[in-house]
Amino acid sequence: MYKGLLLFSYRVCRTSMTVRTRPGYIDQIEYLHLIGMDRMHGLGPSFIDVTWGAGGRLSHLTCEMVRVAQSVYGLETCMHLTCTDMEKSKIDEALKEAYNAGCTNILALRGDPPREKEKWEATAGGFRYAKDLVKYIKDTYGNHFDIGVAGYSEGCEDQEDADLLIDHLKEKVDAGATFVVTQMFYNVDIFLDWVQKCRDRGITIPIIPGIMPIHTHAAFLRRATWTKCDIPPKWTKALDPVKNDDAAAREVGKDLLVEMCRKLLENGIIHLHL
Repeated sequence: MYKGLLLFSYRVCRTSMTVRTRPGYIDQIEYLHLIGMDRMHGLGPSFIDVTWGAGGRLSHLTCEMVRVAQSVYGLETCMHLTCTDMEKSKIDEALKEAYNAGCTNILALRGDPPREKEKWEATAGGFRYAKDLVKYIKDTYGNHFDIGVAGYSEGCEDQEDADLLIDHLKEKVDAGATFVVTQMFYNVDIFLDWVQKCRDRGITIPIIPGIMPIHTHAAFLRRATWTKCDIPPKWTKALDPVKNDDAAAREVGKDLLVEMCRKLLENGIIHLHL
């Protein structure tokens, strides 16, 4: 039995939102007001996404944001949890705080390397792979948490073979994952082909596309380059003329993303992660 709204209502198309926190920037409650948490509540998301800093730096603010979002605003949350620089004791503490805050969704990730390191390294006494973290959460908390994992339709930074990554995704599902959130992309056809490959591989849990809004042309190109995702020629043609006008780029980007989301919905993808 699913605990969270996401999987409970998966047969109904509802908006899912991501909230990017800046721990230590300003008081977290003030930040929640600043980003319009009350307006997010009005949109009826299945959950809001609360990110996690590498190694759990300022993790108490992440956990506090989860608590406030749920208790003050009545918003269900999905807390990220990574293996990066995280000993088992830190994992236990984070999970306990999430549990006590009423959080029922965890996005279990290996995580990126800290900024001061070029390559990812496992922490002594921690977990090397996301599948190990998934299994540990499942073994420790049973069915309390719906456990999300990452999916990569076009490969990732340290593995370009998308087919091999489907095998890794299947391992995470077999370990107890209950939903998949994908890395951002812009080519819907590539994504849909990848979803079918996942289904053919026996991955039957919900696969939710990660949608990244376009704020500036420079940021759009930077993220696309970092994730190595394909940019359709139509997007390049539409965005290049407004690359030096941030406001215009946002408007053009909004139209492109609306068209992209409509195509996803028309092809049976009934949940979007924004």
